Amino acid sequence: MPKQNSISRDDAQWLEGIELLATLPYPAPMLMPRLFKAIRTRIDAAFGGVGWVADERLRPTSYWSERLSEAAYRAYSRNLDEFLDELPLRMQLETDGEAMRALQHSEAFETHWYLNDILLPLGVRWAMGVPLFSQAGACSGFLYVFREASRKPFSDDEQARLRWVRDRMRALSAQASSIETNTPLRASQTVTLQFDRDGVMVARSEDAEGVLYLCNEGRSGLLDWASPSVDALPAAIRSEFGQVISGSAAQRLVASEVATSCGYFDIRAERLQRLAGGDTDAFVTIRHWEPIDLIVASRLLQSSLTLQEKRILIATAQHKEQKEIADNLQITIGTLKSCVNRLLQKFEVESRQQIVERLLAHEDASGA
Repeated sequence: MPKQNSISRDDAQWLEGIELLATLPYPAPMLMPRLFKAIRTRIDAAFGGVGWVADERLRPTSYWSERLSEAAYRAYSRNLDEFLDELPLRMQLETDGEAMRALQHSEAFETHWYLNDILLPLGVRWAMGVPLFSQAGACSGFLYVFREASRKPFSDDEQARLRWVRDRMRALSAQASSIETNTPLRASQTVTLQFDRDGVMVARSEDAEGVLYLCNEGRSGLLDWASPSVDALPAAIRSEFGQVISGSAAQRLVASEVATSCGYFDIRAERLQRLAGGDTDAFVTIRHWEPIDLIVASRLLQSSLTLQEKRILIATAQHKEQKEIADNLQITIGTLKSCVNRLLQKFEVESRQQIVERLLAHEDASGA
């Protein structure tokens, strides 16, 4: 098993990037989609999932997965209590995640509903997990990654790497908090949902589950965000939008802006009319706006810039003044100016903001 002092330079840079994301001033549900993408750059996994818990009893409060089908949603909803009886969260905590791998190597697992109703239909066979801890040392949740049946089981080495990741994520807060209002927002993605008149979701964009999870602040019930119905929509707009979807409202179009601790969302529902007469399904479009410091931090994950240079650019995206940046980095204004000058030379630009704009435009983050 690898030891902490055997971390390679590439691994150190990878973990540094994860810690940068985890220390941004946003609740954990908002950060997890980008954190999982970062985790999977150095751990061979098809997708990840995270479950949040509350208090010392480890009471489950919500769960999110990068991949979840309607069949898997129903299996989770139907059997979750049974699964937690067979693999209690307390056991997962006390074994530091080893219990998850041990279960998969038992004979009984080959016929288990979790394997046959959830993992295999999602295209995976192997799972690995670790408990998450707050800075105060309390268990705040559990982090999981999943891999295809055609690959080997997760190894001791990979389990250790996931623990490295966990240790760099202690700054995460599962609690909702307000977004930094001084940080500009930028549209990050738009997804579309299709509903029939009964409020059943019949189709959705590939990344819709993640946006719905964020819409619901990651805490609207254990799996509400994954419901194949109007119940997946944020509670604040569910009734009004549900009437348009069902056709019970006079209007055929409704739009709303929803602000949550996980971002801002422009949401629009429209029931179309067939050219030959009669109603067709309703379509809901959700546009997600993210703070640009989160986007910039994600762009910097693979960058060869120093940690200090990355922090300066993230602070620039947050529109922080020089003195505040210097104070946060515990350096003098003079040292900050020297660091900024080196950045400007690397990128061949005239201001920090121009570097941020380059990062937002998906350009190379390594500098000139």
